Amino acid sequence: MEVRSEGPPFRTDKLPLPPPPPRTCVQVWFIHIYSNILLWTCIVQLVALGELWNPRYIGSRVMMTLVA
Repeated sequence: MEVRSEGPPFRTDKLPLPPPPPRTCVQVWFIHIYSNILLWTCIVQLVALGELWNPRYIGSRVMMTLVA
């Protein structure tokens, strides 16, 4: 069964894309703030995971600074 449409052929691959909406300064700052929060959360989680697997590494440095 063949499907035919009425009218001229319509190609969607040649349509221009609409321009993206402009970002305000507040939106840019929110992106920076939330990406930094996400980055620091990942760093804290990785440090905690490292401390779980090798607790002597950071603990020995803390003990050395407390003793000195």
